[in-house]
Amino acid sequence: MPHALDKDPNVHTLLNQLGLSQYVQVMTYQEGASWALYDLLQNNQVFDLIIHDAAHTLEGTGLFFYLSERVLAPGGFMYFDDFSWNIAEQPHIMESAWAKTLSHRQIHTPQVGMVFSDLVGAHPNIAHTYTVSIDNYAWGVCQKKRNIADVFRKLFLHASVK
Repeated sequence: MPHALDKDPNVHTLLNQLGLSQYVQVMTYQEGASWALYDLLQNNQVFDLIIHDAAHTLEGTGLFFYLSERVLAPGGFMYFDDFSWNIAEQPHIMESAWAKTLSHRQIHTPQVGMVFSDLVGAHPNIAHTYTVSIDNYAWGVCQKKRNIADVFRKLFLHASVK
């Protein structure tokens, strides 16, 4: 993802302007998001918010969701960008040798939206899904179920005993 950091503004600039830098850990990984998530899983890392703005394929988005759900804290949120994105509307990709190997369905299906509606919403650990659409742009957010034991623990830690 080095090219994303070269953009102006980039994520660091925006976080600084919003005063949020101290609350956000921006992670980039030369090998890609799936490798980064795999390493985080191996190191027992847990996150309250995960943003998916990477692979736009069924395979890439599906694997990203699978790994992300495993490192997402109970009650945490996951954001999916580019619901309506498809390969057919990307001329620079359509000209590639890779695109010529794809089926009509792979080229014309908005695969991020498909993963969100068909896999994320049906996952047993996901409590809620929300979708937002403005003009031709859509995205979604899901919330992982809370661990009921943690909820009760927090309730009783703040309750006074008489």
